Amino acid sequence: MNDVLHEHYEEVKDMFGFGIEGFKRKVIAAFRKMKQEVKTANEWIFYLDRNQRDMEFKIKELENKVKMLEQMQKKKVYVY
Repeated sequence: MNDVLHEHYEEVKDMFGFGIEGFKRKVIAAFRKMKQEVKTANEWIFYLDRNQRDMEFKIKELENKVKMLEQMQKKKVYVY
Protein backbone atom coordinates (compact mmCIF):
# COMPACT_ATOMS: atom_id res chain seq x y z
CA MET A 1 0.00 0.00 0.00
CA ASN A 2 2.89 2.33 0.72
CA ASP A 3 4.04 1.87 -2.88
CA VAL A 4 0.65 3.00 -4.15
CA LEU A 5 0.76 6.06 -1.91
CA HIS A 6 4.28 6.95 -3.02
CA GLU A 7 3.30 6.36 -6.64
CA HIS A 8 0.53 8.96 -6.33
CA TYR A 9 2.43 11.28 -4.00
CA GLU A 10 1.96 14.38 -6.14
CA GLU A 11 -1.77 13.73 -6.59
CA VAL A 12 -2.22 13.27 -2.86
CA LYS A 13 -0.19 16.40 -2.19
CA ASP A 14 -2.29 18.40 -4.67
CA MET A 15 -5.60 17.05 -3.30
CA PHE A 16 -4.90 17.52 0.39
CA GLY A 17 -2.27 20.23 0.41
CA PHE A 18 0.23 18.02 2.24
CA GLY A 19 2.29 14.95 1.52
CA ILE A 20 2.06 11.39 2.77
CA GLU A 21 3.90 12.09 6.02
CA GLY A 22 1.49 14.95 6.70
CA PHE A 23 -1.39 12.62 5.89
CA LYS A 24 -0.05 10.02 8.33
CA ARG A 25 0.33 12.68 11.04
CA LYS A 26 -3.25 13.87 10.48
CA VAL A 27 -4.61 10.30 10.67
CA ILE A 28 -2.67 9.64 13.89
CA ALA A 29 -3.88 12.94 15.36
CA ALA A 30 -7.47 12.09 14.43
CA PHE A 31 -7.20 8.70 16.16
CA ARG A 32 -5.69 10.30 19.27
CA LYS A 33 -8.48 12.86 19.37
CA MET A 34 -11.11 10.14 18.93
CA LYS A 35 -9.46 8.09 21.71
CA GLN A 36 -9.53 11.13 24.02
CA GLU A 37 -13.20 11.78 23.19
CA VAL A 38 -14.06 8.15 24.01
CA LYS A 39 -12.17 8.47 27.31
CA THR A 40 -14.06 11.68 28.10
CA ALA A 41 -17.38 10.03 27.22
CA ASN A 42 -16.56 7.08 29.50
CA GLU A 43 -15.70 9.48 32.33
CA TRP A 44 -19.07 11.23 31.86
CA ILE A 45 -20.90 7.89 31.82
CA PHE A 46 -19.17 6.91 35.09
CA TYR A 47 -19.96 10.31 36.64
CA LEU A 48 -23.63 10.20 35.60
CA ASP A 49 -23.99 6.59 36.72
CA ARG A 50 -22.55 7.45 40.12
CA ASN A 51 -24.89 10.45 40.44
CA GLN A 52 -27.85 8.26 39.52
CA ARG A 53 -26.94 5.76 42.25
CA ASP A 54 -26.56 8.63 44.75
CA MET A 55 -29.98 10.00 43.80
CA GLU A 56 -31.58 6.54 44.05
CA PHE A 57 -30.10 6.18 47.55
CA LYS A 58 -31.40 9.61 48.59
CA ILE A 59 -34.85 8.77 47.21
CA LYS A 60 -34.91 5.54 49.26
CA GLU A 61 -33.91 7.49 52.37
CA LEU A 62 -36.74 9.97 51.79
CA GLU A 63 -39.23 7.16 51.16
CA ASN A 64 -38.19 5.56 54.47
CA LYS A 65 -38.63 8.88 56.31
CA VAL A 66 -42.08 9.32 54.76
CA LYS A 67 -43.07 5.79 55.85
CA MET A 68 -41.80 6.47 59.34
CA LEU A 69 -43.75 9.74 59.54
CA GLU A 70 -46.90 8.02 58.26
CA GLN A 71 -46.55 5.34 60.95
CA MET A 72 -45.99 7.97 63.61
CA GLN A 73 -49.09 9.82 62.44
CA LYS A 74 -51.15 6.61 62.59
CA LYS A 75 -50.00 6.03 66.17
CA LYS A 76 -50.78 9.68 67.00
CA VAL A 77 -47.22 10.34 68.05
CA TYR A 78 -46.36 13.96 67.64
CA VAL A 79 -42.85 15.28 67.54
CA TYR A 80 -42.35 18.89 68.54
